[in-house]
Amino acid sequence: MLLTVEELREFITTGLSDDALQILLDATERDIIAAAGDPVEQTEYVQGGYPALVLSRPMPAPSYGLISVTEASDSTSPIVLEEDDYRIDGYLLHRLTTGTNPRTFWYGLVEVVFMPPDRDDERKRAQVALIQLDPTIGSDITSERIGEYSVSYGSGTTYAERYQAVLGSLRPLTVA
Repeated sequence: MLLTVEELREFITTGLSDDALQILLDATERDIIAAAGDPVEQTEYVQGGYPALVLSRPMPAPSYGLISVTEASDSTSPIVLEEDDYRIDGYLLHRLTTGTNPRTFWYGLVEVVFMPPDRDDERKRAQVALIQLDPTIGSDITSERIGEYSVSYGSGTTYAERYQAVLGSLRPLTVA
């Protein structure tokens, strides 16, 4: 759970009940997980046969977030590799010919277990922003005119475009 109803009420003022807000919290958290992944230990399987493997997300240095890299072997037992057996370069996992278990190419199916970076604060910010976009919480009015006076409140984008823009801000971090 990212935010509780009590924590959410620190950011918004609404007449909605706690139950109604919990429904919004649950729905936005599911959307955040769908967009940015679940912030729990994850396992990825990549087929070997190459000197470098392409991972589904970058592993930023220096705290790669890698928990283990296991490679199939010529025997029946997989080999849990040591940190000196591979090198990480963003999305690429290079197999090294030096190290404890040297090899030129990745062999067989490679299991990569990692922990995504801790981005809870960003996820909470996004959850608040998504709920603030909800028409039951705030106004979807982007401009109004009273006589000669007019004011614009937004960029004229649709609710769906603004919602997707918030989710897009949670995509996996890029590596420089």
